Amino acid sequence: MSLTIAAPDLTIIEVQTLTQTVSKANVTFYGEGFGTVITQPNAQNLAQLVKLTAPFITLSSLRINGNSANQASGTSLVSIEAGGNDAMIQNLWITNAKGHALQIRPLVLRTRVLDNYFTGIGNLGVHFYNNFTTKVDSVVVGNYFAAFSGTG
Repeated sequence: MSLTIAAPDLTIIEVQTLTQTVSKANVTFYGEGFGTVITQPNAQNLAQLVKLTAPFITLSSLRINGNSANQASGTSLVSIEAGGNDAMIQNLWITNAKGHALQIRPLVLRTRVLDNYFTGIGNLGVHFYNNFTTKVDSVVVGNYFAAFSGTG
């Protein structure tokens, strides 16, 4: 159960208990599947657990657990922010979100959301915020959406 971070000219990104902001381009986070877990600790109530702010970032083959039963609030587990063009979210298990599982913010282009499993989500599985400016050339395919308390 390991999380590997592959990035040119990057020595380490340490996964801590607070929101992880990835602001370096061409970074890949990949785990060994369901057993590699990033979990929000109790009572952190983070707006995002993982925030991507640079282009060409990939999250792959890991589980992101929002631990919603032990949070009073929260917005999104994964948020792709301005500058996060060409992101790929692939083969993830995104579970127990208080709000959205994945939020794609305005002016983010060419996002690929492929073959993920979403369950225990409090609002939307994939939320294109202001979709007139974010859905350009984005692909959401092969995902499984289950057990939503929100709108799915």
